[in-house]
Order: sequence, then structure tokens, then C-alpha cells
Amino acid sequence: MLKIIYFASLREQLGAEQHEFSLPKTVTNVGELVEVLKEQNPDLKDVFDSAPKILVAVNQVVVSKDFKLTENDEIAFFPPMTGGYFVWCNNMIAVQQEDFDLGVEHKKLIDSTQSVGAIVTFTGLVRQIYERHLNDELVQSLYLEHYPGMTEKALENIESQASTKWDLLGTSIIHRVGELKANEQIVFVGVASRHRKDAFLAAQYIMDFLKNEAPFWKKQRTEKGGKWIESKQSDIDAAKQWL
Repeated sequence: MLKIIYFASLREQLGAEQHEFSLPKTVTNVGELVEVLKEQNPDLKDVFDSAPKILVAVNQVVVSKDFKLTENDEIAFFPPMTGGYFVWCNNMIAVQQEDFDLGVEHKKLIDSTQSVGAIVTFTGLVRQIYERHLNDELVQSLYLEHYPGMTEKALENIESQASTKWDLLGTSIIHRVGELKANEQIVFVGVASRHRKDAFLAAQYIMDFLKNEAPFWKKQRTEKGGKWIESKQSDIDAAKQWL
């Protein structure tokens, strides 16, 4: 039995978070599964046909439509990421609802080794005005949703890639989830190295790929209501520069 999960705007449009589905013998890959689901559910067909792009993950790994399926797979459908209820920490990576203290996190990086010569940190905040061309509409809050398990794996992979590219002594990635108010902290990235160049480059690399590869989705709330934020071409281009 397949477990099928929907995230962010797809979940809201379909009015369902997850369901189980018996894999027909005629269905061998993701593309065939999508066509069968669309045939059986007109609402799902409308959503899938109208969405500009929908990503698919099988067992928490993003795959293409020709990916082969097996019974008991976990299938997730979601819009492109725009980037973390429980806390999960490992190797100074955390996805949590609670706020973080910049001073505490900075000291952790200093204490991580006696060879630190440079620390670079980045802190992302909830902007009061997200897009100035939208009549300066004030943001009341930002809701952040994530894919538990897959999100942490993505952050671990990004951190691992950065560590292979530069001489790093310590890294820290903290991403908050849930409902956050304007000016609240969202994300913290800290990098410790022997030299400033490695620290600067690694911190930028981590943030550029976090925005594109970590499964977070954001819903912005203003006086006029809520709207899911779409991925930006500028964020995609920022990640491409490292390839």
C-alpha cells in the first residue's frame, strides 16, 4: 500500500493531507501513478493540470516521473521549495519552532575547536514588506511548513557538500517552522574556519542551496489574507553559480 502525502498549497487545494493507495499492477513508475490518480480524482486532476510545477519525492528523495515504484513506498507531492513542530538535531543542524540566541550560537562555533580564525554568520528575518511593488502591503506573519525527515536529510547533505568544498571547522544551521511574526528570526547559518574566505564562501553556498533544495514552504499573511510564496528565479540562479 502506497502512502501519498500532499504539502503546502497542494494540500490546501485538495483539502487532504495524505491517504493510502493500492498500487495497481499496471502502474510501474511515478508518471503512471500520477495519471491514474488524476483519472480517479477530478479535483486532483484540476490541481495538477493548473499548477506550473509539481515536485515528487519517493521515500523522501526527489525523483523524476520515470522513477520505478514498489509497494509500501511513501510518495509526496509538493510545489517547489521556498526555503523546519518537533525538534531534530544532529551535527549542529536543527529544525524547530523555538527562537534561537545569536550570541549562544556564535559561542558554540568558537568553542567547537581551538583553531578557529574566522566565523561568518547569516540570520534571515521575516520581512514586514515582502514585495514593495505590492502597494507596500504589510506582512502580519509568515507560516513555514516542512517535510519532516526529508528536510533534515537535505540540510545534512548541503552541510556535507560545503564541508568538502572548503576547509571548515564547524557549521551550524537552524531553521524555524510554524507561525512567525514580522521581524522574527527564521534561519541561522554559522560557519567557522581557519580563514575568512572559506567561511564567507561556505555560508553563502549553504544559504543559496538551502533556499532551493531544503523542503520548506512559506505562506505569507497580510490584512488581505494568505498567499503561498512561489520560488524565485533569482534564488535558482544563485544556486546555479556554484555548479
